[in-house]
Amino acid sequence: MTDQWLNAMDNGRFVGVLFLDFSAAFYLVDHEIILTKLMHYGFKEVALNWVQSYLTDRKQSTYINGSFSSPNVLNCGIPQGSCLGPLLYLIYTNDLPYALVETQATIFADDTTIYAARQSVQQVQQALQGDLEIIRKWVCQNKLALNTKKTKVMLVCSSRKRPKQHGIQLSMG
Repeated sequence: MTDQWLNAMDNGRFVGVLFLDFSAAFYLVDHEIILTKLMHYGFKEVALNWVQSYLTDRKQSTYINGSFSSPNVLNCGIPQGSCLGPLLYLIYTNDLPYALVETQATIFADDTTIYAARQSVQQVQQALQGDLEIIRKWVCQNKLALNTKKTKVMLVCSSRKRPKQHGIQLSMG
């Protein structure tokens, strides 16, 4: 990813980067959606049943002041500390880059970065803004939540092309 940014800078382009932060990413994974995606990727019924049993009837309780709360059944989410959790999350979010039109995406665990290289800061902003609307819709369809306070935008360019002001203003919804 950074090699692509450096290559764009060497060619006199601006790179706009949007670092997405999903709120409680592992806890919001919808079980029906992940099973549908696994089926789409070719998982057979036996494997789907195994994943479904892995996700179903998980319970959680809270320990406060020396005592546990009553256990509650979790109807969404995947175990974050497990070996399988990150893999299931990657499968869950794997289709996001295919929805994008103007930008490219890099996904690593629950960190998603989208970026666009263009000739002007205005073109970068337009590309990021257009795909940000697509991301907003994708987030809603997949029952996730984007933490807009932790989602950050950055402009990457050579020092001689750096604008006096940042120049990238994005909004959602």
